[in-house]
Order: sequence, then structure tokens, then C-alpha cells
Amino acid sequence: MPNPDLPRGAVVTVAGSNSEFGSKPRPAILLQSTALLDAARPLPICPITSQASDAPLFRIQLPSDAETGLLEVHVQLVCAVGVCPRQARR
Repeated sequence: MPNPDLPRGAVVTVAGSNSEFGSKPRPAILLQSTALLDAARPLPICPITSQASDAPLFRIQLPSDAETGLLEVHVQLVCAVGVCPRQARR
């Protein structure tokens, strides 16, 4: 069954386990709708973390609410924007 189209800004889980994204599944924000990308292209993402730091220009706070689906406050790692293979999205 094919993956559904996801909108820009969707919070997705990027798989870990021996990948460049760490050893466990991590949340990330999708930077472009999957409907606009062909199936062979990697997904542009912005990783997010629950570890706060004092870098307000590079780590933008996300609330924990029904819209984000996050259970606690997270921050966007704007300094770590990149792409991930579609197979790494869970």
C-alpha cells in the first residue's frame, strides 16, 4: 500500500537504527509536501528535539498540543535541515 501524501509542516518520525539520524526513531518536520516530490526523491526535513538550548535563532520552540502531536515541548533544529530517504520515514 503506498504512503499517503503528507502536507508541508507535518510532524513525521524518522527511523534510527544504524542511520545518520541516530539509533532510535526521531521526530522531524516535513519541509515540502510529498505530493510535490516524485517517489525517488528524498524527503526534506527539519529534525526536532526535546533538548532545549540557548540558541533562539537556530532552535525554534514547538508547543506540545493536538496540532503537533508532541507530548512535550520540542525545538526545531534549523541548523540541521537536511534530507532523509523515504524508507527512513516511519
